[in-house]
Amino acid sequence: MKDNGNVIYRKKGFTLLEMVLVLAILSLVAGVIYNFIWSSLNQSKKLVDHIESNENVYYAINFIEDEFLSAQEIWKISIGGRSRYLVCHFQDGGSKYKGHYVFYSLNRLGQLVRVAWKANYKTYEDYKPVDSLGKNVLCKGIKSFEITEEARQFRIRIGTNEGKNVERVLAKRCPVKGG
Repeated sequence: MKDNGNVIYRKKGFTLLEMVLVLAILSLVAGVIYNFIWSSLNQSKKLVDHIESNENVYYAINFIEDEFLSAQEIWKISIGGRSRYLVCHFQDGGSKYKGHYVFYSLNRLGQLVRVAWKANYKTYEDYKPVDSLGKNVLCKGIKSFEITEEARQFRIRIGTNEGKNVERVLAKRCPVKGG
């Protein structure tokens, strides 16, 4: 453009002040978005952990239920100074061992453990384990575990560190021996 023989130039570009303001606004928006995403990820991780914990507890209680309901006999014996219910599955006559025995215990790490072994006894009075089959951790994060016997049923209770209590009532399907 010309104005009385002088050339007038239009300003092109941004001033330093405009650039600083834009960068400040962008950093605020980026910070808000980052905090939103970070908190969403933390919440989803907590939710996934909670769901996995519940799945493990229900897996454990269903596993115990299956073994109790399929047992041929259940013995109430003292193991380590505590009364335990021993789930018994007896072998055929040609087997080296007379039975497969399982009990459940809560260890010091807050894990519900299934302990199994084989032995040569078919009566609870002279039972002693012979060959260990091993220990399996059924679930972690357990605060309490209890099996109680009532007239015609067993009551299995599992309490988690998160405060959740799961209880299952099973009908007795086989005799309970011992005391």
